[in-house]
Amino acid sequence: MIIGGIIFIAAYFGARVLNEKALKHLSLEQKGELITAFSKTRIWSMVILVVIILGFLLLTNFVKIDSKLNTLAYFGALLLYMLVLNIMTQVRLRKLQFPAEYIRLNMYAMLLRYLGLVAVVLSLYDMMVTNLSALEKTI
Repeated sequence: MIIGGIIFIAAYFGARVLNEKALKHLSLEQKGELITAFSKTRIWSMVILVVIILGFLLLTNFVKIDSKLNTLAYFGALLLYMLVLNIMTQVRLRKLQFPAEYIRLNMYAMLLRYLGLVAVVLSLYDMMVTNLSALEKTI
């Protein structure tokens, strides 16, 4: 779990650095256009993210469901959410004719975020399997 967490943090830090580098390829006008073009997306994407998180918490606390299945469904929903949002972002950036270098660095940052999420999911899965195996040996 620790290695997955370290990879996750490193990936998100690296993605942030790439995003900052990417912003250097935009003019002030393009930076303003970026904020304007994605203002509605930021709002509704936050609502969807809250629904995913609340769904996970509700299923965890109030519905008798296998914790492995619930956790995998949660991270699967997060991955799908990220994928759809990232595809929409890339399409919109190309449509608005942002510089190719900005789009390229933005895409690398997205890929790093996916790497971080996959590392956490694999670590959690490994931890759950290990804990279940240890539990079964005691029974």
